[in-house]
Amino acid sequence: MSAEGKKVAIGAGLAAGLAGLVFLATRAQANPPPEDAYPDVQVAMGWHSDPEFTVGSTHSAVVTLGNPTPWDWKYIVDLLVGDQVVGSKEVSIPALGSKDASFTITFPEEGTFSVVVEVTEKSRGIFLGAFSFDPVVVLPVPPEPEIEVVGITWT
Repeated sequence: MSAEGKKVAIGAGLAAGLAGLVFLATRAQANPPPEDAYPDVQVAMGWHSDPEFTVGSTHSAVVTLGNPTPWDWKYIVDLLVGDQVVGSKEVSIPALGSKDASFTITFPEEGTFSVVVEVTEKSRGIFLGAFSFDPVVVLPVPPEPEIEVVGITWT
């Protein structure tokens, strides 16, 4: 290869390397969506604690949110148990990423309660959906067993 050919090859390799560095530097910064982009979200939910729910028990619900788009989005996540909003969180998720939002809930009464996660995109206020999960059945606290002393036998 001639000296001129080597310079061209080195120059092309350097340009490709610099392009990669520019991409990395650009990707490390916020990746705001263009004005015509529409947000999307994927939602899953689980409980961090014992699945037995009794009156007065406290449990942690974990909502996992996925951002399937090539842009960074901020979401408002509301957790509803029954018809009550029991928690609200702001979650920022990078492009193609996911994050968890945890909610601590104390169940004040017995009954069967629906569980719904509502998600809204923050900056434009776009409601993305209400996601329903298995209902929670809250049982009464079991009574303490009664102990009856019938008698004492001395030996």
